[in-house]
Amino acid sequence: LLHRGMYPCPNGTFCVGGVESNVTVEGNFTTPQPCSQGYYCRINSNNTFGAPTPTGTAICPGGYYCPRGTTDPNMTIAGWFSPPGSNHPFECLPGTYAPNPGMAACLPCPLGHECVEEKTIVPVPCGISEYRDGDFIGCQKCPGGTWSNQSALPHASDR
Repeated sequence: LLHRGMYPCPNGTFCVGGVESNVTVEGNFTTPQPCSQGYYCRINSNNTFGAPTPTGTAICPGGYYCPRGTTDPNMTIAGWFSPPGSNHPFECLPGTYAPNPGMAACLPCPLGHECVEEKTIVPVPCGISEYRDGDFIGCQKCPGGTWSNQSALPHASDR
């Protein structure tokens, strides 16, 4: 005969009171329940008030993502980002980049460089006699009748 509370709450789940089994049966609160997406649940997971809850240990921090049933947050890889509470990572869009793992947001591409691809990790400097001033995603040729022997120009007037 099993007594309620005989099993500990496994990682990635939350338990209301004790549980009669260590096998999850969704909706049956006498068994462990999966931690909500965007949150993580460590063993015997309780919220900051000490109560068992689907939000478990804590909200997933920025730079990490937590699918449903997560024990520990997953770090976002370079070229991707995850705001706090994410259940999956997001690609950096053209015009932005993420140089490091664990970024909560993408950075705007620096002037004089281009970030034309999704998931950019390293901005590419504009070539000789090219510029990027923020009005475009990619580098542009210097205007007709102008030239520069410099690369990575932030403005057409910087010759």
